[in-house]
Amino acid sequence: MAPVNRGAGSRNPVPSLDSRPVVYTQGQEESVAGFPPEKRTSEYGVASNGHIFMITATTLFTPGSEFLYNSSIISRGKRFSERVFETRMTKQENKHRLKRKELVRNIFFIFSEEYEKSDADTIWDIKLPVETLITHLKEHYKAQYTKSMWIRTQIRRYEREIGERLFDFTGKGKSEGDYIISINRKMNAFRQHHHLYITYKIKIANGIYGNIQNFIASRKPDRPLNILLGSGTNPYFVANIIAGKSWTREERYNIYTHNLGIIKKLCNSRINSERIKIFSPAGRINLHKQTIMGDDNSLYRSVEFDFIIQSTQYLYEGTLFVDNEEEIYRKRDILDHCTGTKILALVKDELIDKPREGMVAYGSLNQYDFIITPQTRSNKKRKYDFLFEQYEKQLDAEIVNWNYLIHRVKKD
Repeated sequence: MAPVNRGAGSRNPVPSLDSRPVVYTQGQEESVAGFPPEKRTSEYGVASNGHIFMITATTLFTPGSEFLYNSSIISRGKRFSERVFETRMTKQENKHRLKRKELVRNIFFIFSEEYEKSDADTIWDIKLPVETLITHLKEHYKAQYTKSMWIRTQIRRYEREIGERLFDFTGKGKSEGDYIISINRKMNAFRQHHHLYITYKIKIANGIYGNIQNFIASRKPDRPLNILLGSGTNPYFVANIIAGKSWTREERYNIYTHNLGIIKKLCNSRINSERIKIFSPAGRINLHKQTIMGDDNSLYRSVEFDFIIQSTQYLYEGTLFVDNEEEIYRKRDILDHCTGTKILALVKDELIDKPREGMVAYGSLNQYDFIITPQTRSNKKRKYDFLFEQYEKQLDAEIVNWNYLIHRVKKD
């Protein structure tokens, strides 16, 4: 069933089902009169034309579940109820405020989109009047805010809830009482980085998931896939895709991870646990990094992995670094002793032109089989692009997509 248009005010029609890799979900349980509890979610994907889009969905978490696109619908089966659709439409049209977490996530999304189409070197260079955010929130998320102070207050309350600073407010905007908002530069916690460069991370995750699907199509394994997902937010988004498709696809996974964000995601009761098994190594929990740290990697060494997916904090002259010495033991052991196709997910903001204080090395670029980077909509070469050019002689372009580039690492 083809999707209908979103309705008045929509810039683009909803992409077709086939070009709609939904990868990022967040929501809460709700009940509709006469129907069982459902999960209301906001989901993000990257269409084949490079556009990022949001879907507000009603998901029953069974084969044949339906998705509601604001004012349009795609039915995945025959369980669609006109009553549910009409109820959700009414709820969506009457929605005037976003929950704090949803508000913050959408603001990060706006920053990421603004960065993609700008000439700025980094996302921290993007500064927006809060009035601009209010316009975006109304146009794209049907959320109505009238005062900049309300946005600022909700952000500050959310920051107090999580104990991390996310945004800075400086100066005045065009009118009295308006603020200029930018992303806080001093960010190194998992919760801070979670939505940073979110559009890029979605693109990278789609590229990695595509690689996994190609493996399944060519090898046709009759066993669960063994995948190691490392620390950081890039592997988290890969887990998000796998989790979101656990009811609609047949493949099974054994996920090995020391990433607490991934463990929390995959331990959700709404995930199909018959198709996803989770394994984690022993160690100490670092809440700031949301990582299980330690040097006991006997679990990982005992497995022959199909894919090992990692990210890094810094890349300097071909060497990989983090800012926490305790973190290097597991990362180094994975690269040196674990077997499987190794993939480095790289946003490119990890590239630096001079050493940073306190950074500790754990491996090198040539220990990976593939590097996946995002494709951008901007024609301008940024600082990170120039820094990445030094590695091009080591890489071959394996797959070129509108949204991502898969590079094969040349081996000596």
